[in-house]
This record gives sequence, C-alpha cells and structure tokens, in this order.
Amino acid sequence: MRYRQQGYIGTPGGLGYVAPNFNTGNGWTQQNYQNSGLAFQGFDLASFLLGYADSGNTQPVVNRTYSSYYYAPFVQDDWKGTPKLTVNLGLRYDLSPAPTERHNSANYAFDTTSINPVDAQIDHALLPGGEPIRGSFTFAGVNGNPRSAFKVGKLGFQPRFGFAYAVNSKTVVRGGREEMLTGFLLSYLSPVTDGLTGFSAFTGYFATLDNFQTPNPNANVGNPFVQGLTPITGAKAGHLTALGQGANFYDPSYKQPTYCGYSLGVQRQLSSHDVLEVSYVGSRTYNLAPANVNTGIAGTNINQISPAWSKQCDQGFGGTPDICNNDLVPSPSYNISAFNNASAFSNTAQTISGGQLTRPFPAFGDIYELLNNGRSWYNSLQTTVNHKWNNSLILRVGWTWQKTMDSGAWADQRYNIRQRVIDQLDMTHKISVSGVYNLPVGRGRTFLGNANRIVDAAVGGWELGSSYTYITGMPVNIGVVYVNSPPKVPLQKEDPIYTRAFAPCTNQWLQASDGSWSLQPVTGYIYSGSCNQPDFTLIPQYGLNPNIEYTGIRSRPTQLFDVNLSKLFSVTERVKFQLRVNAFNVLNHPQFGTVPFEYDTGATDPTFGTYSKLAGNNPTRNLEVALKLIW
Repeated sequence: MRYRQQGYIGTPGGLGYVAPNFNTGNGWTQQNYQNSGLAFQGFDLASFLLGYADSGNTQPVVNRTYSSYYYAPFVQDDWKGTPKLTVNLGLRYDLSPAPTERHNSANYAFDTTSINPVDAQIDHALLPGGEPIRGSFTFAGVNGNPRSAFKVGKLGFQPRFGFAYAVNSKTVVRGGREEMLTGFLLSYLSPVTDGLTGFSAFTGYFATLDNFQTPNPNANVGNPFVQGLTPITGAKAGHLTALGQGANFYDPSYKQPTYCGYSLGVQRQLSSHDVLEVSYVGSRTYNLAPANVNTGIAGTNINQISPAWSKQCDQGFGGTPDICNNDLVPSPSYNISAFNNASAFSNTAQTISGGQLTRPFPAFGDIYELLNNGRSWYNSLQTTVNHKWNNSLILRVGWTWQKTMDSGAWADQRYNIRQRVIDQLDMTHKISVSGVYNLPVGRGRTFLGNANRIVDAAVGGWELGSSYTYITGMPVNIGVVYVNSPPKVPLQKEDPIYTRAFAPCTNQWLQASDGSWSLQPVTGYIYSGSCNQPDFTLIPQYGLNPNIEYTGIRSRPTQLFDVNLSKLFSVTERVKFQLRVNAFNVLNHPQFGTVPFEYDTGATDPTFGTYSKLAGNNPTRNLEVALKLIW
C-alpha cells in the first residue's frame, strides 16, 4: 500500500493563487466596435494606456490538503512452453480512490433540477417563457454527498502478456500487450478553479455594460473592482453559491485514464555481423481530459448560450453581429444582492445581453462539467539494423515511421463539432544513426601494436562514439481562421530577419458604410508574393469554430549530431577511471523558436507565416570533459 498526501497553499505567492490580471486587445481603439478582432486596426497598448482592458480578474483560494490511497498488487511469471517458446504473463490490480480534501473544501456535482432560492426575488416577466430559475452547486461531504468529487470503479485489472518464439536459429518473433491505469492527479486539471467553487473567490473586471459599445464608466484598470473583492464563502452560501459566475465540477462518473500498448516484431540475423529487426508498435490511451480548443477547459459547457442566438449574428450563415451586439434587454438580476459578486454579468446594469437569458440556467455563467472522454492512438513501424565488425565497430541505424492522433475535445460545442486532429507533437519520421569505434591504435592493435606502457597509456585504447538524429517537423496548427486552401509555399526570405514558411493570404469580414458585410483581403503583411485567392478567412465574432484542419505545414526538421571520445585507465586491478570528452550539437543546427511553435501563426500579425532568425531556443554547440572513478 502506498499513501500520498499533497498540500496547496492558497495565500498570495503560494500555489493556487491567481494575482490580478488584465487582458487588453485592440477593440477600444479600432474604428468600429462591431468588427471585433480586425487585423491592423486599433492597438492594444493604446487601449491599455487609456485605462481600458477587455477583461480581468483576481482569484484567491483557500489553503487545502488532498490525500489519497493507492493499492497495487502485482503477479508475474515466465513460462517456457517449449524450447522455442517463452511466454511472460502478468496481472496488476490498481485501486486508487479519488483524492479527498481534509476539510471537504471542494464542490460536488451541479444540481440541474432544483429551484434556486433566488427565484423568489426574480421578476419572471423578464425571463423568456417566465420559467423559474433552476440549478445550484452542491458540496463534497454535505447533505450526504461523498467526500470525493467523483466515484472510482473497482475493476482496475491490468493484464500483461508477452512472448518470444524462435522460428529457427536466426529468426525470432516477439510480441506483447500491456494495459495500465495511469491514476488520478492529486491536483485539479487547471491551475486554480476545478472543483473549488465556493472555495475560491473570483472577482471579475467588467469592461463594459453594453456589449463593448462603450467602456464601463464606473471601472478601469486603475480601479477595476469597484464593488470590492468576492469573499470566500465555502459551502455556507449553499444554493446561492456562484450566482452570476462561471464555474465547473467533476463528472461524478469520472473514469481513470487507461493506456494499452502492443507490439509485434521479427528479428533476423542476416549474417555473422548484421541483425535486422522490424516491428509494429502501437498504443491506445482512453479517458483523457482534452482541453476545449477555445476555452482551454477539459469539459462540456452545460450552460451554453443558445446556438440559434449566436447563429443569427454569424456572417457565415448570412447573419450580422449587430443583432447580438445590440440585443440588450432588461436585467432580471438588477439590484439583487445575491448577484453582487457576479462575473458573467453585472447586477449594477439595468440591461443584460439577450444571449444570457437563453442559457438553461440564466442565473449562472458558463458551467463546465469536467469530463475525460478523450482518447489518443499511436501507430508506428520501427526498424533497426545492428552491425558489428571485428569487435572494433558497432553501428546501429534506426528508422521510425509513425502517426499520433487525438480526439474528444470540443472544437465548437454550439454546433456539436468535436476535435479529431493529428497530435501536436506528431513526428512522421525519425532516423537515428549511432556507433562506437575502438580506434586501432595501441597495444595489440593495427597501429603501435608494440608500444610501451607510457605510449599506450597516452594514445592507445581510445573509443570514439557518435550519434546523429533527424526528426521531421511537427504539425503547425493555425487557430482563429478557416482554412480555405493549402497555404504552404517554398521557404523564401522576406528580409534579412524573416523567412516565410507559408503564404499569409487572408480574408476578413468588413462592414460597409451602408451596414452590409463582405469578405475583404487583409493587407499589411510582410509578404513579397501575391495573393490570387485567400488561403485563410478570419473567424468572425460569432463564427463557428471548425475542427483544426491539417494544413500540411510542419515545423522545420530537428537535426542533432553528438560525438564523444573516451578512454578507461587502470590504476590498480580494482580501481579505474574514465576520461570522457563529449561534444553536443557539433554541426550547430539552429531551431528558430520552440518546436513546433517557431512560425508566427497569428493571422492578424504582420509577420503571419514567417519565422524570425532572431528568435529561437537553439541548443548551443557544447564541449564537455568528464572524469569517472570506478572501484
């Protein structure tokens, strides 16, 4: 049995504390507020200097201590069925109960059916259909709820199987399958908020009271929280907890992540010096918690704004954003003290966005049920050739051809679009060459074979090793755009600093003076070519978010070449020391940016589609001398 305990300090400067932060875009200084996110209009720094931010918040949390138990008995046996067949069998059982907090400082599921007590203060004539206000948060260890945020299954059996079969004296077939439960993280998925509704205090900055038509006259970045900071109430506020706020909770049937790996390969001795091995290696991982492409939250929003309301404002469906931006209706939460700490809307404003009232639970903001229904799968062909020559040279060459895919995250929940993409760290090909060569110099070798001990100690017995690795680039994902056509172009220099990887030809929706909307090309890119057709279209303010498309664009390949020279010196029969000289990245291949993020993928940036020679996380050429004492 293994016992684990982990604590999180919720005071300023400790883990789990979010200091005040503000996000500022170009909206407050662009020409037309209806055109949110336009390229090359407005300036975010200018907006900030005016004292206007787009959003902001602060969020302290309580001190908390999580505990969990972990049981993992295991049995294994090797069975030699015949002189040619060996089988390895194993069975592991994992029981890892969900973490519990010492003082039950965690929320439980969201109650979707009960009528919230605030309903008695609401003017139902202001609600669509006049229906009562439903929904409230529940808490761990309160009113019969379990102390853990989710239940844990007890069928954690993980079988393992492997075999080796000698077809003949030169050929062996090997294979196997394994299953593992990866267990739960003691912490929550995001830095602060998961499972802590009521035990963290989110205070939001209201940038506007009229859908960003004008700044909030009562608040600015110099005095952002005019109603004071939200107090931490724990479970004391009961059903009134988090009114007007966004929050999340774990799915009570949250499952443990499961990994399954398998392989099948053939090893063949080609000659007395050469061995070839070819294998298929794959894996499947289930019950992952993939983050929403747009929100970064691993869950499903059970309180989203009606898709029909957003659709009427999407130019792609023939709508216009003016409808949503100007849809201000009387607020049913106006001057109700239970909403004093609201962050999804303000109870000091007499109007509210009509979209808020289309939510299933209009007294709250976004409510995410944290699920782990994602999965990932990996398939590869792995080949290796080993060559040994006269006990002097050992050479190994490997090639891996692989693909990794992910699925499960929401790309756009409004339109039920799930993400299914090539993994961001996918590398199609990997080639590695390594070798060790005993230099033919010194006693008993080709050169200076009869050297005396002093000469042999100086120049004999040296060993030269090297390794070269070539890895193809990783996929470059381009967000906040629709991909109309493959944008890849040959690498070309734009100026002494920037090199272009793909064409930036982009359209965006613009509103004419008569109020009509049309697609117009974005200008202002550092681009020496011409755009005959748009490769991208900026996603409009209320636009559909598509599944991330594979554009064929990948980061630059990674190449590394390392060399080492070593020699073992004998001091006595039992005492030896090794002198080793290592040289890393001998060819000094650069990496312009952190792979795979070296390209500028911001469609509103002048350098969109380029990488800079001034940027990078380059592994420098290094020389290292090491001594090792062995006794």
